[in-house]
Amino acid sequence: MKRLLLLILIFAAYTMAAVTSVSPEIDDAGCYHISTVEELYGYAKLVNSGKAQKSGNITCAKLDKDIIINKNVMDEVEFGEADSIPPTLKCLKDGGTCSFDKWTPIGDEQDWFYGIFDGQGHTISGVFVDRTGFDDVGFFGYGSGFIKNLNIVDSYIKGGEHVGGIIGNGGSLYNCSFSGVVVGKELVGGIAGLGDGTFRCHNEGFIWGNRFVGGIGGTPSKQSYNTGSIYCDYSCGGISAEESSVHQCYNTGSVKGACSGGIGGTVRSDGYKRVIENSFNIGPVSGRYVYRHSGIAGDLDTSLLMIDNSYSIPMTDASKPGFESDKYGFFFDETAFVDGTIVNQLNNDGKYVDVWEQGESHPVFRDYSPKIKDGVYQIENEEQFVWFAELADFLQGDPNLKAVLHKDLVFNKNVVTDKCLANASECKFFSWDPPQNFAGVFDGQHHSISGLFTSKEFSYTAKHFSMGLFQSTRETGVVQNVIVKDSYFNSDGYSGDAAIVGENEGTVSECFFENVFTGDEPTEVYKYVATTGGTLIETRTVNRDLWFDGKKLIPYKIKACQSPTGPVCEKTEEFKFSVYYGAAIQTPYSSFESTMDSLGYLAFKYRLKKTNPSDDPEIDVWFGSDRYEVRSKVNISEAGGFCTTYTSDHDIQVKVGGRCSATLPKTNKVSTIETPFDKLKYYNFQNIKEVADCSEYLKSYSVFISLSDAVEAEGIVRLFEFGPMGTCKGNGKIAEEVYSNQCYTGKNWIPCEQYEQETVVRPTLNNRGNVRIVLSAKTLYFYGTSAQAKFQMVNLKGQIVKNGFASSSVLLDNLKNGVYVIRVQDGLSSFSKVILLNMN
Repeated sequence: MKRLLLLILIFAAYTMAAVTSVSPEIDDAGCYHISTVEELYGYAKLVNSGKAQKSGNITCAKLDKDIIINKNVMDEVEFGEADSIPPTLKCLKDGGTCSFDKWTPIGDEQDWFYGIFDGQGHTISGVFVDRTGFDDVGFFGYGSGFIKNLNIVDSYIKGGEHVGGIIGNGGSLYNCSFSGVVVGKELVGGIAGLGDGTFRCHNEGFIWGNRFVGGIGGTPSKQSYNTGSIYCDYSCGGISAEESSVHQCYNTGSVKGACSGGIGGTVRSDGYKRVIENSFNIGPVSGRYVYRHSGIAGDLDTSLLMIDNSYSIPMTDASKPGFESDKYGFFFDETAFVDGTIVNQLNNDGKYVDVWEQGESHPVFRDYSPKIKDGVYQIENEEQFVWFAELADFLQGDPNLKAVLHKDLVFNKNVVTDKCLANASECKFFSWDPPQNFAGVFDGQHHSISGLFTSKEFSYTAKHFSMGLFQSTRETGVVQNVIVKDSYFNSDGYSGDAAIVGENEGTVSECFFENVFTGDEPTEVYKYVATTGGTLIETRTVNRDLWFDGKKLIPYKIKACQSPTGPVCEKTEEFKFSVYYGAAIQTPYSSFESTMDSLGYLAFKYRLKKTNPSDDPEIDVWFGSDRYEVRSKVNISEAGGFCTTYTSDHDIQVKVGGRCSATLPKTNKVSTIETPFDKLKYYNFQNIKEVADCSEYLKSYSVFISLSDAVEAEGIVRLFEFGPMGTCKGNGKIAEEVYSNQCYTGKNWIPCEQYEQETVVRPTLNNRGNVRIVLSAKTLYFYGTSAQAKFQMVNLKGQIVKNGFASSSVLLDNLKNGVYVIRVQDGLSSFSKVILLNMN
């Protein structure tokens, strides 16, 4: 009876200590905010029950304070008398129980964690997990996505296969650390048992497992380190559990186990090539039944592992049979790790940034990271931009990643004029590897980035992907207000190459480039800021310092927008005359200048040399709705045509919508030509064909003039008049001086002094970029639509296979695999997206 009573009291005490879970609050961005242990348990419960709120099919959480689950867990740890005995807790001996609050890992194979967990540099103490019969065990269990800026200390975590201090199986981990004990059977790590990658993480704990054990774990690792002790029966490493690729890492902890190494253990014969580069080990390596060993790597197949620029101290057990201490890697005595020898070797890797600096007893990582203000990285120099680019490339798809640029950056000088471009493999420039799948926000604040160089001879990325400042963006990605100059990109010829973003699914706004080249020939120029898979936005100043008919035109700004589904800027319905000038190509051999002749008309001075037959330098002059405001209610065909009073040193092509055109012959005398729209010809780069009716183009586009008849030309075009047919006066008479101080508002003329005193408000051009259609699994998600929005799903035969209201989500069932067009009508707005449906 007394024993029964004692058990009841123990059970009651244990259950009374259990944490009561509380659901954490959610901010406007859909992120959970966790400040207490109760909220931490509440968040885990939401994820593990499949009830965590998701935005774009992912969950988001932020840790706002340090949290203590249990105190003094490590005081209860008892290490075995022999290395082969795993450490346990004293309270668990002889079938006992512990009074610690147990932790259930976040996510399993049924309800897995998928999203972003940002510890914001905070610490969780006292994680206690005892799940010997379970796989995928850690603070997180099973999942995908990003875990960053999180520290786990004073913790004991025990499981079966795939056991890690931060996560058991899956995910990418950035700036995480673990201190405590991890025990498992196979694929056991201080950070991750098995994962997609670790970046700038470290382990201080004791990691024990039967096989494939690592200080960081079974995951590719970069700029990470281990100071903890590692034990296994077979194949363990100071960094890698199974010889995953390791870049710029180091180990100072002890490693014990058969076929083990200071950096990595064995290489599995699965056909994948691994790399250990720019890394070092000064921790002791020893093991039972050793038959092959080294300070860098254990048992390996050199056809599957490359060791480059990596170093270790000599192993003390070199005299043991089968111990081959100098078989792999380079070995120096401890002095070389203290006097700067190894630092110099590690930094001699051809990278722009020297990652390493000398510490007290060995090389350590330099801190060249940018400062953070309100969650935004503040980039002040080239090294900090490289740091951010590496982070962005690792955290691919993280929408919370933000940075601003505060200064112009120069990586290399005189790139496009260097003779080495004739054979790019001979160039000595720093090679740029652009971030992929960028989903955050980068704001250049109108600064420039110069001297980027990428060649397929030097870059894995250039060999396999399109190129640019960013290789690609996702739907939420925004790159804005940046100029790329004097740069050369040479990939394997992907059609998505562009100066700012090679493959754009996001938004590129107010970005420009000067002297950016690509291709095998250095004279081949980039013609695109970004591909048009996403949205392109450019604000243009119209009528700046320009006159027409002897009167000064009022300058104003328009927002030019393009997207795959049509413009994302609202249309203007005002019928107005406006002038814009510029050049469509940018090469060192070409230039366009627009100047105001003192006589009161527009004078365009040009000097150009075409490098491609399709180059078509333009002077844009239009009437009707603004050029990019397509499908406006204003139909310029009502004007019947246009008239031009001009002189020109070369023939002029007058185009409508880039498809229909008329030729104005060169003339030194002031001439007026009336051009009816029904006399326009269809134009393309190969030939010119007669077209009976170009009215469809007139409904959608405005008119602009281009010079396209000469391969190499220099001269002047003077436009005295340009407007609707019948409105030209037919001579080059200059207006009287009295009109020179009159400014045109778009509707009438007013004194320029009055304009300068008043603010002339132009129609607001709204951005519909917040509307998104996302396909995930078998569900269609609509974002940014109203409650009245309706959709149609159309197959390639034009048949409507599904329709209804464009609510937050629509299940797509009983449909065949294939390509469909989703059309959405929301009031007066309409948009569409092409999707590929796979119901398997």
